Amino acid sequence: MDRVVLNSNVPAMGILRRLDRSSRDLAASFERLSSGLRINRASDDPAGLAIASSLNVDSRVYGQAVRNVSDGISMLNIAESTGIELTSLLTRMRELATQSANGTLSVTQRRALDQEARALTGEYNRILSSTKFNDLNLLGGSLDVGIQLGYGSENALSIALGESLERAVGDGTYTSSASTVNSGYISISGDLNNDGIDDLVTSDAFGGSAFINLSNGDGSFNQVQVIGPPVFFAGATLGDFNEDGFLDLVLKDLTSNATVYTNDGDGTFTGTGSIAFLQSTLAYASGDYNGDGHLDVASAGSNTLSIALGNGDGTFQTTQLIGGAGTYDGLLSNADINGDGILDLIAGPSAGTGTVSAFIGNGDGTFTDYAITRGGSLGGGIAVLDANHDGFDDFVASSTNNGLELYLSNGDGSFTASTLGSSDGGLIQTGDLNSDGLLDIVDYGTTAVYYLANADGSFQSAVDIGAAGAAYGAIADFDNDGGVDVFVAQIGNGTLYTANTEQVTSLQYVDLLSQEKALASFSVIDLAMDNLLVELGNLGAFTSRLATASSSLALSRDNVIEAASRIMDADIASEAAELSRTQILQQAGAAILAQANTLPSLALRLLSI
Repeated sequence: MDRVVLNSNVPAMGILRRLDRSSRDLAASFERLSSGLRINRASDDPAGLAIASSLNVDSRVYGQAVRNVSDGISMLNIAESTGIELTSLLTRMRELATQSANGTLSVTQRRALDQEARALTGEYNRILSSTKFNDLNLLGGSLDVGIQLGYGSENALSIALGESLERAVGDGTYTSSASTVNSGYISISGDLNNDGIDDLVTSDAFGGSAFINLSNGDGSFNQVQVIGPPVFFAGATLGDFNEDGFLDLVLKDLTSNATVYTNDGDGTFTGTGSIAFLQSTLAYASGDYNGDGHLDVASAGSNTLSIALGNGDGTFQTTQLIGGAGTYDGLLSNADINGDGILDLIAGPSAGTGTVSAFIGNGDGTFTDYAITRGGSLGGGIAVLDANHDGFDDFVASSTNNGLELYLSNGDGSFTASTLGSSDGGLIQTGDLNSDGLLDIVDYGTTAVYYLANADGSFQSAVDIGAAGAAYGAIADFDNDGGVDVFVAQIGNGTLYTANTEQVTSLQYVDLLSQEKALASFSVIDLAMDNLLVELGNLGAFTSRLATASSSLALSRDNVIEAASRIMDADIASEAAELSRTQILQQAGAAILAQANTLPSLALRLLSI
């Protein structure tokens, strides 16, 4: 039997302890229900709080990754819309080229087509350089953009923009190659073995032998054949004279004749015939001068200009005189001076005073002579180009007296002259050194210099290539890297100066001023279109990948948030039941405590008895 005591009310203290616990539980239920959280402080669940905090960080990272992907898709959408507009632009250029390739148009009509094509090219390049997202040039060059999809580099998606549009071009600087070949009065280039890389034909210092140098594609050459001696090689021209698909070679011999060397199909040659020219000649040119579809050979002699009409099988007809008396011993170039689609010739002396003459082709192998005079001497070097893009071929001439002069054709056999710079009368060549579709000028003299052409027909200031003692040369991409190289022939040895290249996405200019040039422009426009379609395909693939990544990241974010919620959030139904339970316990405890507090009064009653 329990004792009846007065000093201590142990039952009341036990009830009070339980009442205090139920009060704390009730307060916790109120806190959870009011905050909605199961964990309101670290003491509620230390491990759960740590896990939930980590999950909350993950959810915010995934949320930012979703926004990153959204920005990436916006960037790709801008690039894609630009690409779609550029395809429309290229389609119009292809349409213009097809129209210009039609033989019914005149040079005046083609000039309008060419002007529109040039304007579209400029707009194409402007759009490429100005398409930006947050100051990032999207298509102006290869741009690698990293889209961060979560933690660390392993969760970064790299997107390459503009990579499919890139092409290698020369940057205007050159490096002297260790490769040297024998060279002298001849330096002509062409693809002799049909491997897609230009090769070199050179002669020795005194013209006693010719050397066939096949390019290895890396800036070096393999000398596969020596032609001669005792032939005096001072003039040469390449052409497919027997129409077998390989370039053949015509070389001057010790007499007034020229020897025809037929390509064996591997870049080596076999002498198969000769051309009996009327006088000893120093310069040759080849082209279809009578419109029969067969290549002919023109020769410039010390006093005459003559032509041998080709039969298409590597043989030639009897040589015909096509020019009157004059000094044409070193310079001869094809041109279309009046834009009629018929080859003309420009001839002149290689040194000293003399007159440069323009021979207007009549289309039947005959020519009309127009003399071009200029104060002082003319000669030294001649190269043909359409400098002002009017459809009439112009020419550049060098001399020690007048320097480097540009002669703009008026379309009627006359020319307007202007001075470009100084010159010491060296060989002149034209070529597209920076692959922009515009012909530039190389002047071989004491040092080799070049003049880059501008789209408006003007030329930039001369730039020294760095080749001393230049005499002759050739321009081609000998190392197959996309940059146009310059072979500089000094008397005795020649050195290849390889172009240093850079990657650009710009579109080169196309020439629609003749039927032949319009047909040649198809490959340029079609390649640009193919590259652009590849780029659009890449953009579409990247966009699809980012859309998938966005969906995956959003799902991961939701799952992480749900996982954190299971730890942190209060179960309202359970907490409501707990609240009811603790409220009942508290009320019951208060009632029982009141009864327990009556136990001491029982002892008092016993004392009163």
